[in-house]
Amino acid sequence: MKKIAKFTLGIVLILSAWLVALNMNTYRYPGTAEIRQRLAYLKTTVGQPLEPGSEVWKLRTENPEFMLFSYAFTAYAATNIATRDSSFRAEAIDLIEQCIRQVLSEHIAGIFNIDTPLRPDTDSIPAYSVLYLGHLNLMLGCLRRLQPTQEWIPLHDAISRSLFDRYQNSEHLVLESYPSAIWIPDNAAAMASLYLHGLTTGSPYEKICREWTEHCRKHYLDKKTGVLYSCLLYTSDAADDG
Repeated sequence: MKKIAKFTLGIVLILSAWLVALNMNTYRYPGTAEIRQRLAYLKTTVGQPLEPGSEVWKLRTENPEFMLFSYAFTAYAATNIATRDSSFRAEAIDLIEQCIRQVLSEHIAGIFNIDTPLRPDTDSIPAYSVLYLGHLNLMLGCLRRLQPTQEWIPLHDAISRSLFDRYQNSEHLVLESYPSAIWIPDNAAAMASLYLHGLTTGSPYEKICREWTEHCRKHYLDKKTGVLYSCLLYTSDAADDG
């Protein structure tokens, strides 16, 4: 399984490098008017009820995870845009909040076996999928960077604390995306969320990010290619997911 994972990630890296090289001399950051058009489209799409027929729901037929990714990467893009140009800040905040509410809905939470969706004031976080919690927490962190005072701060703190504690108690410094399935990219999103929490609030959580990075370099790199493993298949009793 590790061979398959390494091969898959290697192909992705090769294709990514080729696309970057192909577009290096042609890409230009879009102007203000074009960005506003794109944000308007995203706002319309994100604002659609998450039900059959909606744009995001259609992705469910390809892979249910794509719905989570659509909202998460929309939030990350909006954050980058607002960080680059503060005139987009209000639009970005509104868009990110909509994305968070959709990710918290039962339609997406249920994909990850979360039968009781989290609320803004939830202060106790079960050992849910790191795929779900990692991206949700990173979205909450992005919103907090743009709007330090808002209703989502307690949930952001609770998820960050839970992830940090679980990693500290994890023998292999990785958490499960699904039972007995550990995906390094999903853990990377969770680590990014902890690093952002530390950067924003001064919490000590970023220290686990340094430990995780060193652990990955030591244990999760292919010796021949230097490529990071994509998936680890520890058994449930061998990998402590916290």
